[in-house]
Amino acid sequence: MSKLLPIIAAAAVALTGNLACAQFVSNNNSSVTTVKQVLQSGRDDQLVVLEGRITEQFGRKKYFFADKTGTIVAEIDDQVFAGRKVTPQNRLRVQAEVDKDRGQDAEIDVLHFEILK
Repeated sequence: MSKLLPIIAAAAVALTGNLACAQFVSNNNSSVTTVKQVLQSGRDDQLVVLEGRITEQFGRKKYFFADKTGTIVAEIDDQVFAGRKVTPQNRLRVQAEVDKDRGQDAEIDVLHFEILK
């Protein structure tokens, strides 16, 4: 039994080590869409991925986000910026939720962004 204990302990460490290294992988294959598509057919609370630039800030958390197809209002919280500096020259990939109220143009609430090279 005393010889079996180290083998069991080693197996337990190996198994828990693999569990600690596990990562979540989403099966959400979100493809990049365009501002024009969001403005024309975006649904409230729809998750979208857009690539473009922040062109201007016009409120505390309100920005204009533009790609080659158009411009949309984007709300971006300070936590999303996470201390990163972004200029109109930076190309971004944003993950956002469409905010569409009746009779209003769609806007996006940015949940996350990355600066593209």
